[in-house]
Amino acid sequence: MASKASSKSKVVNESSSDEDLIQAALDGLRSANEAFERDPQKWLKEHGPAPPNIPLPQGSHIGTTKEGLHAVGCFGAKWLSNNPGLKPGLNSTTAKSWAVEAFGRLIAEIKAGEPARDAADDCIPILKGFLNEWADKRLRMFVHYFPCFVAQNAETWTIGPVTIMPRQNWLDAVLKVSGGKSASWIAAIREQWLAGSSELPKTCESLSPREQLTARVALQNGPRPSVAKVVVEASEISRSLERGRIAASLAVDAIGLVLDSFSARATVRGPDDEIKPRLEYTFSQECDHELSWSSSLDLPMGGASASRMLADMKNWRCPGLC
Repeated sequence: MASKASSKSKVVNESSSDEDLIQAALDGLRSANEAFERDPQKWLKEHGPAPPNIPLPQGSHIGTTKEGLHAVGCFGAKWLSNNPGLKPGLNSTTAKSWAVEAFGRLIAEIKAGEPARDAADDCIPILKGFLNEWADKRLRMFVHYFPCFVAQNAETWTIGPVTIMPRQNWLDAVLKVSGGKSASWIAAIREQWLAGSSELPKTCESLSPREQLTARVALQNGPRPSVAKVVVEASEISRSLERGRIAASLAVDAIGLVLDSFSARATVRGPDDEIKPRLEYTFSQECDHELSWSSSLDLPMGGASASRMLADMKNWRCPGLC
């Protein structure tokens, strides 16, 4: 790989040109390789037990410098900035890790005898091709389910991209999204789920180990007392979960804004709120007096007016969908 001597003195960041970023990445590999060949023990001592490296396919890796690794990450962040359509489903941290992975794949191909790419200009379109390919394959649609509570009834409401359903409907929603693939374990636990039991039934013994585990986790930890279902399209899984949680919280908060009493608003709960009933005791004492105490019950009950208010706001909740 040819080197540009001037690039070694440059400090690169996300505003640097693609050529400067990749040249800095290539120089990092070269510098680390040369230092290691001169004195392996010294290089390892200077860089600690986990020296900067680029992971290669099949689990191996190749050493680099901190500057070189930083340059690869900046290339990924810049690629994301230049593709604004991907930003809702992909964050900068993930884009940087993808770039490091793509760079490792490129190095592996070079080591395997692929056509020589001895300059930054040769590498840029290949790396971008890897990143675009992974965006197409890895940004998928996910459906997330969060615990929430609005009212004590069996109604289902749609608020923008969020569907709030009673707990008993959750297994049906999962079955529909799975395209029938979850039928066995759902059938095995449905009776216990509807009864509010967390004990795994004997019918689960005939399931595969994977299905048994899914049934156990779903039955004992599935969302309750109500469920906020959010569909997030074109997203990486961790980013999708974040977006889904925010959407569900905003939907529940929006319901609270229109309820006609403080007591109703106080008992509406979203994904980040305490869902379980909670009894809290407080203790006080005046000087020369006996200890006194009081208790308060934090009980999600939903507003009695929630159903009526949401029915009145049908067009506001899902314009064009209802």
